[in-house]
Amino acid sequence: MHRECGLSTLNNTNLFWTILKTSSKMIFASDLDQTLIYSKNFMAKHGDNQIGDNLSIIEYYQGLPLSYIHKDVITILKKMDLNGCFVPVTTRTEEQFKRIDFSRFGINPRYAVTTNGAKVLKNGAVDEQWQKHIQFKLSQINLNADAIADIIKDMLSPEVVKKIRVAEGVFSYCVLNRDLLNLQQVEVIREKLGPEGWEISLQGTKLYFMPGVISKWDAMEYVCTQLGVERVISAGDSLLDLPLLRQAEIGLVPGHGEIFNQKLHETYDLKFCGTGGVEASIAIAGEALKKVDS
Repeated sequence: MHRECGLSTLNNTNLFWTILKTSSKMIFASDLDQTLIYSKNFMAKHGDNQIGDNLSIIEYYQGLPLSYIHKDVITILKKMDLNGCFVPVTTRTEEQFKRIDFSRFGINPRYAVTTNGAKVLKNGAVDEQWQKHIQFKLSQINLNADAIADIIKDMLSPEVVKKIRVAEGVFSYCVLNRDLLNLQQVEVIREKLGPEGWEISLQGTKLYFMPGVISKWDAMEYVCTQLGVERVISAGDSLLDLPLLRQAEIGLVPGHGEIFNQKLHETYDLKFCGTGGVEASIAIAGEALKKVDS
């Protein structure tokens, strides 16, 4: 068995929880987009415009507002952040994540997970130990992210795909003309890339192609070892969040997104927060705060 960077215990979840008994503290590890923060386009589709007065801008892009967070969620996250209990966990790249300005609300998470688990940030800087571990894992797969981007070009027409991006050399995604997308095409691609160790997630107008060797949960296990914490409550809405949701002590799901739409919260016994849209973020953060404080 190969042991890389002293992280071999992270490959065995049961061993991880058996060994790590140093603290009863609980961490709230949450996805961001469409779980805690929301774009204008998403809110319009879910009829959330009426609560605009209760929203604060949390992200600007090219000088314009891009993402919003509910003020009640800010209040809750500030309470958790005081005790170091909030860890953002996102598919966003490091650069994209750093556009989200939690600090303007007095929220400064010590740790964050970006790039779907390929990067761990500690106080805003890349954790080099985790980075070496991930680089080794990525070196073991047959197809890299650039090769996947070429496959996308061959299998989806230019009319469907607006642009293709490779994120930090880790995964690929494309922005779609969703109205022109044939979902059967997605399943054909899934069947082709699945045996190569790649997973697919369709989120709104974006189609993600993710190597199976990385996940948000693997990175959170590592963060827990650094913090000496054994308990995690998690939240997320997409298939890319499933490992995080299933392995945590409690997994919270909003009433929208891939997991809810495919009823996977029922399949995997996850906790449905009871509502969708921006209101879901309030319910999720409130439930997490109760567990963190208990």
